[in-house]
Amino acid sequence: MLLKGLCLITMTALLPVSAADWLQFRGPNRDGVAIEKGLLRAWPEGGPKEFWRVPVGAAFSAISVEGDKLYTMDSDDAGEYVLCADAKTGKTIWRTELDALFTNNFGNGPRSTPTVEGDTVYALASRGTLAAVNKADGSLIWKTDIKTFGSEIPTWAFCAAPLIVDDQLILETGGKDGKNLVSFNKKNGEVNWTASNDDQAYSSPVLMELGGIRHIVALSKEHIAGFTLDGKEMWKQAFVQELGIKPAPPLIIEGDKIFVSASYDAGAKLVQLKASGGEIQSESLWEAKVMNNHFNGSVAQGRIIYGFHKATFKCMDVVTQEQKWVKRGLGKGSLIMSDGLLFVMGERGRLVLVEATPKAYTEKGSMQVLTGRCWTQPTLSNGVLYVRNNKEMVALKVK
Repeated sequence: MLLKGLCLITMTALLPVSAADWLQFRGPNRDGVAIEKGLLRAWPEGGPKEFWRVPVGAAFSAISVEGDKLYTMDSDDAGEYVLCADAKTGKTIWRTELDALFTNNFGNGPRSTPTVEGDTVYALASRGTLAAVNKADGSLIWKTDIKTFGSEIPTWAFCAAPLIVDDQLILETGGKDGKNLVSFNKKNGEVNWTASNDDQAYSSPVLMELGGIRHIVALSKEHIAGFTLDGKEMWKQAFVQELGIKPAPPLIIEGDKIFVSASYDAGAKLVQLKASGGEIQSESLWEAKVMNNHFNGSVAQGRIIYGFHKATFKCMDVVTQEQKWVKRGLGKGSLIMSDGLLFVMGERGRLVLVEATPKAYTEKGSMQVLTGRCWTQPTLSNGVLYVRNNKEMVALKVK
């Protein structure tokens, strides 16, 4: 299905275009936290007002937003695309084909979320085409096939989100012979360095700074590990090495700890990091089956985390492993956090607003915004919440 940019529902008010942008997977810091204030503390009956609702082609890609433009991926019978739309109306501005369509009985189309940086949008198609396109018109700047590193299309397709650090684009490729983690020159796609003999695990790397040391934290099939910005391994810890499905990304806790979690009864692990003399050392604090994130990660509020333990929404103290509360009925959902509020999308399209507190599950609003399979996490930017599934994309006024 081609996205024609048809606006089915349009509010007369214009979207704000100043406030915090959401330029990549899981937001400004890749932790699921938006930098927003003045949000509605409770929703009216029926939920917040819609700005617009438009059709969109099949994909699990989330939405990135910069000012009055949004960027995501979709598909039709011919192929997979990265696209730009007007954030005020949902109308498509440009749509660039990247690769042939990936099909799967759980859902067709792209899985990765575009990263917006400078004048460029970076996107990864399901079959391994990594591309940089011009933000203004969608014209191709460069593209490459990450299967050239010796990887094969995974069962659930390539889905990692490109991470931009300075002039580098960093991505897990599943490559062989020390090429699982690859750094590309973001301007031309040339390879800077490769690292890691591990296999990919559908996860996206994050950037962390500790003791003045910036480094890449990457979750693979075998390890959670840290790498310098020139590809040298600094530390690593084993984590459920027999499981190769770990799409929930590493989560930084209190600035010096890393939390990782996976489903299929894998559980979670908390790693303590310490910086000294230009080096970083790691220590495993605990590993237990207290949180099993499946395809969406948790969010952290200090040492308190909120996330989906299989199909149960849960709050816990990540240091002591103490469970604070649980909520059932949303399935394997996703969530983001801002201004003391949790925006939670159930996997069947129920959207709820929850107070971010370990005291109790306190629901402040609810609406059935979508139907069918809803596995894509929301996006919050400039006071607007964006949600999507395989058929529709919706913008909601939450400020």
